Amino acid sequence: MRSLLNVFLVITIILFANSCDKEILSTEIDSQETIDHSKDFLKDLRIERADRSSVNFIRGEFDGKLIYFTTISNAYYYDDSSWNGYFLNSNGLDQINLIRQTRMNSIELAIIISQSKMFTRQFPYSLKDAEIQLINLKKLFTVVPGSSDDDSMFLGTTFDSLTIQVTSFVDNTIEGIFEGSLKSYSGSTIIVKNGRFRIKIKVDKSI
Repeated sequence: MRSLLNVFLVITIILFANSCDKEILSTEIDSQETIDHSKDFLKDLRIERADRSSVNFIRGEFDGKLIYFTTISNAYYYDDSSWNGYFLNSNGLDQINLIRQTRMNSIELAIIISQSKMFTRQFPYSLKDAEIQLINLKKLFTVVPGSSDDDSMFLGTTFDSLTIQVTSFVDNTIEGIFEGSLKSYSGSTIIVKNGRFRIKIKVDKSI
């Protein structure tokens, strides 16, 4: 009888050990599956001394990674290009584009402001209709734009996930702060903190 009890005890221990191993393995697999590689491009960036001293910039902490956007495309190197402008028409419609890239031109950040009426505002002013686009330029067009697999662009608006405030607009130089979250079409999210921008823009009333 004692022999049978011993055999039963050994079998129970073996079954319990196997169950624990499966649970550990399952936990490891689940952990691996939850790693979001769509945001790996943030880790590869390094800040250079020239970035910190740049007069025109957009910067912020993206998932805890401090990133400076201080340059624009080589084709539009000047700060008064159409990339960075305040566009107004005779009907009272206006739009401000603030666009900068990282020094290696691997990531682009665009702040698009609609109906700002910047010349009539008192500051600081919290924007009501604006969006931020964070674009992984190396991944752009490698997937179908706007599809559920598209993790090349992270978006956010002041309607749902962002707070953007203009703190100054003097001599066509716009300054402000921002924070919130950006989300890709694939569902990944980037948390943005301590965002700040300062860019001299061209005012275009010809459109």
